[in-house]
Amino acid sequence: MSGVYRRKDRDGKPLKSWAFRIELPAEVVIDPASGKAAINPDTGNPVTRRRRVWHGGFKTRKEAEAALAQFTDNRNKGNYVEPSKMTVGVFLTEEWLPNIERTVRPSTFVSYKLHVDRYLVPNIGDIQLRDLDAGRLNRMFGQLQSSGGSGGRALSKRTVALTGFVIKRALEDARRWGKVVRNVAVDANPPTASKPTITFWTPDQVARFLTTAKTADPELLALWRLAATTGARRGGLLGAKWSDLDLESGKWRIGSTRIAISYRQVVESQPKTAAGRRIVSLDAGTVAALREHRLAQAERRLLLGRWPEHGFVFVDEVGEPLHPGRVSDRFGRIVKPSGLPMIRLHDLRHSRASTLMALGENPAVVAQQLGHTSVSFTLSTYSHVTPNDTKASAQRYADLIDGAI
Repeated sequence: MSGVYRRKDRDGKPLKSWAFRIELPAEVVIDPASGKAAINPDTGNPVTRRRRVWHGGFKTRKEAEAALAQFTDNRNKGNYVEPSKMTVGVFLTEEWLPNIERTVRPSTFVSYKLHVDRYLVPNIGDIQLRDLDAGRLNRMFGQLQSSGGSGGRALSKRTVALTGFVIKRALEDARRWGKVVRNVAVDANPPTASKPTITFWTPDQVARFLTTAKTADPELLALWRLAATTGARRGGLLGAKWSDLDLESGKWRIGSTRIAISYRQVVESQPKTAAGRRIVSLDAGTVAALREHRLAQAERRLLLGRWPEHGFVFVDEVGEPLHPGRVSDRFGRIVKPSGLPMIRLHDLRHSRASTLMALGENPAVVAQQLGHTSVSFTLSTYSHVTPNDTKASAQRYADLIDGAI
Protein backbone atom coordinates (compact mmCIF):
# COMPACT_ATOMS: atom_id res chain seq x y z
CA MET A 1 0.00 0.00 0.00
CA SER A 2 1.07 3.57 -0.62
CA GLY A 3 1.15 6.08 2.21
CA VAL A 4 3.21 7.60 5.01
CA TYR A 5 4.31 5.84 8.16
CA ARG A 6 6.65 6.14 11.12
CA ARG A 7 9.79 4.07 10.69
CA LYS A 8 10.94 1.51 13.23
CA ASP A 9 14.33 0.38 14.49
CA ARG A 10 15.63 -3.21 14.50
CA ASP A 11 13.76 -3.94 17.70
CA GLY A 12 10.48 -2.74 16.28
CA LYS A 13 10.40 0.49 18.26
CA PRO A 14 9.07 3.56 16.40
CA LEU A 15 11.68 6.11 15.34
CA LYS A 16 11.20 9.87 15.36
CA SER A 17 11.47 10.15 11.59
CA TRP A 18 8.73 9.54 9.04
CA ALA A 19 8.78 7.90 5.60
CA PHE A 20 6.50 7.35 2.64
CA ARG A 21 5.96 4.26 0.55
CA ILE A 22 4.40 3.94 -2.88
CA GLU A 23 3.54 0.91 -5.03
CA LEU A 24 4.71 1.06 -8.65
CA PRO A 25 3.43 -1.04 -11.54
CA ALA A 26 4.97 -4.52 -11.57
CA GLU A 27 7.92 -5.04 -13.92
CA VAL A 28 8.70 -8.01 -16.13
CA VAL A 29 11.65 -10.10 -14.97
CA ILE A 30 14.36 -10.54 -17.61
CA ASP A 31 16.10 -13.90 -17.95
CA PRO A 32 19.86 -13.05 -17.81
CA ALA A 33 20.73 -16.04 -20.00
CA SER A 34 18.46 -15.16 -22.91
CA GLY A 35 17.99 -11.45 -22.32
CA LYS A 36 14.24 -11.97 -22.81
CA ALA A 37 11.28 -12.03 -20.47
CA ALA A 38 11.38 -14.92 -18.02
CA ILE A 39 8.38 -17.27 -18.47
CA ASN A 40 6.53 -19.04 -15.66
CA PRO A 41 6.60 -22.71 -16.75
CA ASP A 42 3.30 -23.42 -14.98
CA THR A 43 1.26 -20.63 -16.51
CA GLY A 44 3.25 -19.75 -19.61
CA ASN A 45 2.98 -16.08 -18.64
CA PRO A 46 5.87 -13.65 -18.17
CA VAL A 47 7.22 -13.48 -14.64
CA THR A 48 6.60 -10.13 -12.98
CA ARG A 49 8.09 -8.55 -9.90
CA ARG A 50 6.39 -6.28 -7.42
CA ARG A 51 7.96 -2.85 -7.07
CA ARG A 52 7.78 -0.66 -4.00
CA VAL A 53 9.57 2.64 -3.47
CA TRP A 54 10.14 4.31 -0.12
CA HIS A 55 11.94 7.39 1.09
CA GLY A 56 12.54 8.31 4.71
CA GLY A 57 14.23 10.77 7.04
CA PHE A 58 11.33 13.26 7.27
CA LYS A 59 10.96 15.06 10.59
CA THR A 60 7.16 15.19 10.60
CA ARG A 61 4.18 13.42 9.05
CA LYS A 62 3.37 16.63 7.20
CA GLU A 63 6.82 16.67 5.54
CA ALA A 64 6.43 13.03 4.49
CA GLU A 65 2.98 13.71 3.01
CA ALA A 66 4.29 16.71 1.08
CA ALA A 67 7.20 14.66 -0.27
CA LEU A 68 4.81 11.88 -1.32
CA ALA A 69 2.62 14.40 -3.14
CA GLN A 70 5.69 15.85 -4.89
CA PHE A 71 6.90 12.35 -5.80
CA THR A 72 3.50 11.45 -7.26
CA ASP A 73 3.32 14.71 -9.20
CA ASN A 74 6.81 14.21 -10.67
CA ARG A 75 5.95 10.67 -11.68
CA ASN A 76 2.70 11.75 -13.34
CA LYS A 77 4.60 14.43 -15.28
CA GLY A 78 7.25 11.98 -16.43
CA ASN A 79 9.97 13.57 -14.28
CA TYR A 80 10.45 10.55 -12.05
CA VAL A 81 13.67 8.56 -12.26
CA GLU A 82 13.36 4.92 -11.28
CA PRO A 83 15.05 4.11 -7.96
CA SER A 84 18.33 2.27 -8.06
CA LYS A 85 20.74 0.69 -5.63
CA MET A 86 23.40 3.25 -6.52
CA THR A 87 25.62 3.97 -3.55
CA VAL A 88 26.73 7.38 -2.37
CA GLY A 89 30.30 6.52 -3.37
CA VAL A 90 29.36 5.56 -6.94
CA PHE A 91 27.26 8.69 -7.35
CA LEU A 92 29.99 11.00 -6.05
CA THR A 93 32.90 9.50 -7.97
CA GLU A 94 31.29 8.28 -11.19
CA GLU A 95 28.50 10.78 -11.75
CA TRP A 96 28.81 13.94 -9.69
CA LEU A 97 32.53 14.76 -9.96
CA PRO A 98 32.81 14.03 -13.72
CA ASN A 99 29.72 16.13 -14.45
CA ILE A 100 30.74 19.22 -12.48
CA GLU A 101 34.43 19.27 -13.37
CA ARG A 102 33.96 21.65 -16.29
CA THR A 103 31.61 23.94 -14.38
CA VAL A 104 33.93 24.95 -11.52
CA ARG A 105 37.41 26.37 -11.19
CA PRO A 106 40.23 23.77 -11.24
CA SER A 107 41.21 24.56 -7.66
CA THR A 108 37.58 24.17 -6.55
CA PHE A 109 37.31 20.80 -8.27
CA VAL A 110 40.48 19.56 -6.60
CA SER A 111 39.08 20.62 -3.22
CA TYR A 112 35.79 18.83 -3.89
CA LYS A 113 37.58 15.67 -4.99
CA LEU A 114 39.85 15.72 -1.93
CA HIS A 115 36.86 15.84 0.45
CA VAL A 116 35.07 13.12 -1.53
CA ASP A 117 38.07 10.78 -1.56
CA ARG A 118 39.33 11.37 1.98
CA TYR A 119 36.17 11.81 4.02
CA LEU A 120 32.91 11.10 2.21
CA VAL A 121 33.59 7.83 0.37
CA PRO A 122 35.35 6.12 3.32
CA ASN A 123 32.52 7.04 5.71
CA ILE A 124 29.27 6.92 3.73
CA GLY A 125 30.35 5.57 0.34
CA ASP A 126 28.75 2.13 0.86
CA ILE A 127 25.33 3.52 1.79
CA GLN A 128 22.71 3.47 -0.95
CA LEU A 129 21.99 7.00 -2.09
CA ARG A 130 18.27 6.61 -1.40
CA ASP A 131 18.96 5.40 2.17
CA LEU A 132 21.17 8.29 3.25
CA ASP A 133 19.60 10.52 5.88
CA ALA A 134 20.52 13.51 8.04
CA GLY A 135 21.21 11.33 11.07
CA ARG A 136 23.88 9.34 9.23
CA LEU A 137 25.49 12.56 8.03
CA ASN A 138 25.57 13.93 11.58
CA ARG A 139 27.23 10.75 12.83
CA MET A 140 29.84 11.13 10.10
CA PHE A 141 30.52 14.73 11.10
CA GLY A 142 31.03 13.63 14.70
CA GLN A 143 33.40 10.85 13.68
CA LEU A 144 35.43 13.19 11.49
CA GLN A 145 35.77 15.72 14.29
CA SER A 146 36.92 13.10 16.78
CA SER A 147 39.15 10.84 14.67
CA GLY A 148 38.83 11.59 10.98
CA GLY A 149 42.36 12.80 10.34
CA SER A 150 45.60 11.02 9.56
CA GLY A 151 46.45 8.47 12.22
CA GLY A 152 43.07 8.91 13.89
CA ARG A 153 43.69 12.54 14.78
CA ALA A 154 40.80 14.97 15.10
CA LEU A 155 39.93 17.11 12.10
CA SER A 156 39.41 20.84 12.43
CA LYS A 157 35.90 22.27 12.42
CA ARG A 158 36.75 24.06 9.18
CA THR A 159 37.64 20.83 7.38
CA VAL A 160 34.49 19.07 8.60
CA ALA A 161 32.38 22.11 7.71
CA LEU A 162 33.80 22.05 4.18
CA THR A 163 33.01 18.33 3.95
CA GLY A 164 29.44 19.17 4.93
CA PHE A 165 29.30 21.84 2.24
CA VAL A 166 30.53 19.38 -0.42
CA ILE A 167 27.97 16.66 0.39
CA LYS A 168 25.19 19.24 0.55
CA ARG A 169 26.17 20.57 -2.87
CA ALA A 170 26.40 17.03 -4.28
CA LEU A 171 23.02 15.96 -2.89
CA GLU A 172 21.38 19.11 -4.22
CA ASP A 173 22.64 18.15 -7.68
CA ALA A 174 21.36 14.60 -7.07
CA ARG A 175 17.93 16.05 -6.30
CA ARG A 176 17.94 18.24 -9.41
CA TRP A 177 19.05 15.30 -11.54
CA GLY A 178 16.23 13.13 -10.21
CA LYS A 179 18.43 10.74 -8.23
CA VAL A 180 16.76 11.49 -4.88
CA VAL A 181 13.50 13.06 -3.80
CA ARG A 182 15.05 15.54 -1.41
CA ASN A 183 18.41 16.82 -0.20
CA VAL A 184 18.75 15.26 3.25
CA ALA A 185 21.87 17.35 3.98
CA VAL A 186 19.59 20.36 4.44
CA ASP A 187 18.52 18.87 7.78
CA ALA A 188 22.03 17.82 8.86
CA ASN A 189 24.14 19.83 11.29
CA PRO A 190 27.80 20.10 10.26
CA PRO A 191 29.97 22.18 12.59
CA THR A 192 30.29 25.87 11.96
CA ALA A 193 33.85 26.88 11.26
CA SER A 194 35.04 29.76 13.37
CA LYS A 195 35.99 32.89 11.49
CA PRO A 196 39.77 33.03 11.01
CA THR A 197 41.63 35.77 12.85
CA ILE A 198 42.82 38.56 10.59
CA THR A 199 46.53 39.28 10.97
CA PHE A 200 48.06 42.38 9.45
CA TRP A 201 50.87 44.92 9.62
CA THR A 202 50.71 48.62 10.33
CA PRO A 203 51.90 51.00 7.59
CA ASP A 204 55.21 51.42 9.47
CA GLN A 205 55.71 47.65 9.46
CA VAL A 206 54.90 47.42 5.75
CA ALA A 207 57.48 50.13 5.13
CA ARG A 208 60.07 48.16 7.14
CA PHE A 209 59.32 45.07 5.05
CA LEU A 210 59.79 46.92 1.75
CA THR A 211 63.02 48.46 3.03
CA THR A 212 64.29 44.98 3.92
CA ALA A 213 63.20 43.59 0.54
CA LYS A 214 65.31 46.20 -1.28
CA THR A 215 68.45 44.39 -0.18
CA ALA A 216 67.10 40.91 0.57
CA ASP A 217 65.22 40.37 -2.72
CA PRO A 218 65.69 43.30 -5.13
CA GLU A 219 64.68 41.15 -8.14
CA LEU A 220 61.09 41.00 -6.87
CA LEU A 221 60.86 44.36 -5.13
CA ALA A 222 58.18 45.45 -7.61
CA LEU A 223 56.11 42.37 -6.76
CA TRP A 224 56.30 43.02 -3.03
CA ARG A 225 55.39 46.67 -3.48
CA LEU A 226 52.51 45.87 -5.84
CA ALA A 227 51.17 43.36 -3.29
CA ALA A 228 51.44 45.85 -0.43
CA THR A 229 49.96 48.86 -2.20
CA THR A 230 47.07 47.20 -4.08
CA GLY A 231 46.10 44.32 -1.78
CA ALA A 232 45.91 42.01 -4.79
CA ARG A 233 45.76 38.26 -4.22
CA ARG A 234 48.77 36.10 -5.00
CA GLY A 235 47.08 34.60 -8.05
CA GLY A 236 46.40 38.04 -9.51
CA LEU A 237 49.95 39.22 -8.87
CA LEU A 238 51.49 36.22 -10.60
CA GLY A 239 48.96 36.33 -13.44
CA ALA A 240 49.74 39.98 -14.22
CA LYS A 241 50.96 40.60 -17.77
CA TRP A 242 52.64 43.64 -19.18
CA SER A 243 49.65 44.10 -21.50
CA ASP A 244 47.45 44.51 -18.40
CA LEU A 245 49.51 47.44 -17.13
CA ASP A 246 49.16 51.03 -18.26
CA LEU A 247 52.06 52.71 -16.50
CA GLU A 248 51.38 56.03 -18.19
CA SER A 249 48.00 56.39 -16.50
CA GLY A 250 48.90 54.29 -13.47
CA LYS A 251 46.27 51.57 -14.03
CA TRP A 252 46.36 47.77 -13.71
CA ARG A 253 43.62 45.63 -15.21
CA ILE A 254 43.39 42.41 -13.19
CA GLY A 255 42.06 39.87 -15.66
CA SER A 256 44.06 36.69 -15.22
CA THR A 257 45.46 34.64 -12.36
CA ARG A 258 47.99 31.87 -11.86
CA ILE A 259 46.98 29.39 -9.17
CA ALA A 260 48.36 26.12 -7.88
CA ILE A 261 45.67 23.41 -7.82
CA SER A 262 48.22 21.02 -6.43
CA TYR A 263 51.81 21.96 -5.73
CA ARG A 264 53.02 20.38 -8.97
CA GLN A 265 50.29 21.78 -11.20
CA VAL A 266 49.87 25.50 -11.83
CA VAL A 267 47.20 26.81 -14.18
CA GLU A 268 46.32 30.17 -15.66
CA SER A 269 42.76 31.11 -14.84
CA GLN A 270 40.52 34.10 -14.18
CA PRO A 271 39.28 35.72 -10.97
CA LYS A 272 36.34 33.85 -9.45
CA THR A 273 33.86 36.69 -9.81
CA ALA A 274 33.14 39.64 -12.07
CA ALA A 275 34.13 41.91 -9.16
CA GLY A 276 37.55 40.24 -9.12
CA ARG A 277 38.12 41.30 -12.73
CA ARG A 278 38.77 44.94 -12.02
CA ILE A 279 40.98 47.95 -12.66
CA VAL A 280 43.06 49.23 -9.76
CA SER A 281 44.97 52.47 -9.49
CA LEU A 282 48.72 52.47 -8.92
CA ASP A 283 50.56 55.06 -6.86
CA ALA A 284 53.62 56.85 -8.26
CA GLY A 285 56.09 54.80 -6.21
CA THR A 286 54.63 51.50 -7.45
CA VAL A 287 54.68 52.73 -11.05
CA ALA A 288 58.35 53.67 -10.65
CA ALA A 289 59.14 50.23 -9.20
CA LEU A 290 57.40 48.53 -12.12
CA ARG A 291 59.30 50.66 -14.64
CA GLU A 292 62.60 49.65 -13.04
CA HIS A 293 61.47 46.02 -13.03
CA ARG A 294 60.59 46.17 -16.73
CA LEU A 295 63.96 47.70 -17.57
CA ALA A 296 65.84 45.02 -15.61
CA GLN A 297 63.77 42.32 -17.31
CA ALA A 298 64.54 43.74 -20.76
CA GLU A 299 68.27 43.79 -19.97
CA ARG A 300 68.09 40.18 -18.76
CA ARG A 301 66.26 39.22 -21.93
CA LEU A 302 68.95 40.77 -24.13
CA LEU A 303 71.66 39.04 -22.11
CA LEU A 304 70.11 35.61 -22.55
CA GLY A 305 69.13 36.12 -26.19
CA ARG A 306 65.95 34.08 -25.75
CA TRP A 307 62.85 34.58 -23.65
CA PRO A 308 59.44 32.88 -23.36
CA GLU A 309 56.74 34.93 -25.10
CA HIS A 310 54.04 34.72 -22.42
CA GLY A 311 54.17 38.33 -21.27
CA PHE A 312 54.07 37.71 -17.50
CA VAL A 313 55.40 40.57 -15.38
CA PHE A 314 56.99 38.43 -12.68
CA VAL A 315 59.23 35.59 -13.83
CA ASP A 316 62.39 33.75 -12.78
CA GLU A 317 65.92 34.32 -14.06
CA VAL A 318 65.22 32.55 -17.38
CA GLY A 319 61.82 34.12 -17.99
CA GLU A 320 59.60 31.30 -16.74
CA PRO A 321 56.52 32.14 -14.62
CA LEU A 322 57.03 31.98 -10.88
CA HIS A 323 55.53 29.14 -8.87
CA PRO A 324 52.93 30.46 -6.38
CA GLY A 325 54.16 28.27 -3.53
CA ARG A 326 57.77 29.31 -3.99
CA VAL A 327 56.79 32.99 -4.01
CA SER A 328 55.10 32.54 -0.62
CA ASP A 329 58.22 30.78 0.68
CA ARG A 330 60.33 33.61 -0.66
CA PHE A 331 58.17 36.13 1.19
CA GLY A 332 58.66 34.20 4.43
CA ARG A 333 62.45 34.20 4.00
CA ILE A 334 62.40 38.01 3.85
CA VAL A 335 60.15 38.42 6.88
CA LYS A 336 61.82 35.92 9.21
CA PRO A 337 65.13 37.76 9.78
CA SER A 338 63.53 41.21 9.68
CA GLY A 339 62.15 41.12 13.22
CA LEU A 340 58.64 41.84 11.95
CA PRO A 341 55.66 39.77 13.13
CA MET A 342 55.36 36.72 10.88
CA ILE A 343 52.40 36.98 8.53
CA ARG A 344 51.45 35.36 5.24
CA LEU A 345 51.85 37.00 1.85
CA HIS A 346 48.03 37.16 1.70
CA ASP A 347 48.05 39.24 4.88
CA LEU A 348 49.53 42.18 2.98
CA ARG A 349 46.04 42.34 1.49
CA HIS A 350 44.53 42.48 4.99
CA SER A 351 47.09 45.10 6.02
CA ARG A 352 46.02 47.48 3.28
CA ALA A 353 42.30 46.95 3.83
CA SER A 354 42.50 47.20 7.62
CA THR A 355 44.44 50.46 7.46
CA LEU A 356 42.08 52.03 4.93
CA MET A 357 39.03 51.05 6.98
CA ALA A 358 40.61 52.42 10.17
CA LEU A 359 41.31 55.69 8.36
CA GLY A 360 37.63 56.00 7.52
CA GLU A 361 37.82 55.16 3.81
CA ASN A 362 34.45 54.50 2.20
CA PRO A 363 33.81 50.73 2.56
CA ALA A 364 32.38 50.65 -0.97
CA VAL A 365 35.70 51.96 -2.31
CA VAL A 366 37.66 49.38 -0.31
CA ALA A 367 35.35 46.60 -1.54
CA GLN A 368 35.88 47.65 -5.16
CA GLN A 369 39.65 47.84 -4.79
CA LEU A 370 39.82 44.40 -3.19
CA GLY A 371 37.44 42.81 -5.68
CA HIS A 372 34.79 41.89 -3.11
CA THR A 373 31.33 41.10 -4.44
CA SER A 374 29.56 43.04 -1.67
CA VAL A 375 30.27 45.84 0.77
CA SER A 376 28.70 43.79 3.57
CA PHE A 377 31.42 41.17 3.14
CA THR A 378 34.09 43.87 3.44
CA LEU A 379 32.50 45.28 6.58
CA SER A 380 32.19 41.80 8.11
CA THR A 381 35.75 40.79 7.26
CA TYR A 382 37.30 43.95 8.66
CA SER A 383 34.99 44.49 11.63
CA HIS A 384 38.10 44.35 13.86
CA VAL A 385 38.84 47.97 12.96
CA THR A 386 35.30 49.18 13.62
CA PRO A 387 35.49 50.01 17.37
CA ASN A 388 38.17 52.71 17.05
CA ASP A 389 36.62 53.97 13.86
CA THR A 390 33.13 54.33 15.34
CA LYS A 391 34.51 56.06 18.46
CA ALA A 392 36.27 58.61 16.30
CA SER A 393 33.14 59.08 14.16
CA ALA A 394 30.99 59.57 17.26
CA GLN A 395 33.36 62.25 18.55
CA ARG A 396 33.48 64.04 15.20
CA TYR A 397 29.68 64.11 15.02
CA ALA A 398 29.40 65.37 18.63
CA ASP A 399 31.94 68.09 17.84
CA LEU A 400 29.77 69.28 14.96
CA ILE A 401 26.73 69.48 17.24
CA ASP A 402 28.61 71.20 20.05
CA GLY A 403 30.08 73.68 17.61
CA ALA A 404 26.63 74.68 16.46
CA ILE A 405 25.28 75.32 19.96
